[in-house]
Amino acid sequence: MPDSVPTRRLYIGLMPHAAVRAQIVEHRKHWFWPPGSRLTRPERLHMTLHFLGDAVDAEREAALRGALAQVSVEPFALVLSEPEAWRDLAVLRAEPHPALRDLYVRVAKHCGIRPERRPYTPHVTLARDAPGAAPPEAMRPIRWTVEKIALVWSRLTPPVGYTVLGRYG
Repeated sequence: MPDSVPTRRLYIGLMPHAAVRAQIVEHRKHWFWPPGSRLTRPERLHMTLHFLGDAVDAEREAALRGALAQVSVEPFALVLSEPEAWRDLAVLRAEPHPALRDLYVRVAKHCGIRPERRPYTPHVTLARDAPGAAPPEAMRPIRWTVEKIALVWSRLTPPVGYTVLGRYG
């Protein structure tokens, strides 16, 4: 029986500062939430650039860290202003920004990631298991200055949560 190689579930993403997280949480209070909706814990709010999979081994992780260290991030301001309900998800979308699209492409190139076939739709997930959630009719845009990208370990078994393995930029 072969020895199993330890792996981790990783993604590359943008992690908002505490003040931005607080604004997102405040915005979320104005939604209608059906029973059973699971609101994303404030410390888990993020925007994924690239999901890397459930089985990233230590060798691939080390290569990713090296590649991410080569990516520079020129600070830019994202605006979150488009609340939407998608099937059972509630999200807050970012307004299109060329710097975000460029960052998405450059990270993929530096890290050897093949972009997904579906279009990249930058968003922050506000809640899951929320079919029938309804956003407010209007919202105050949330401005988020992006300065770094993060390599994040997403743990689905106890202790469940996210661990930022490194920040780059």
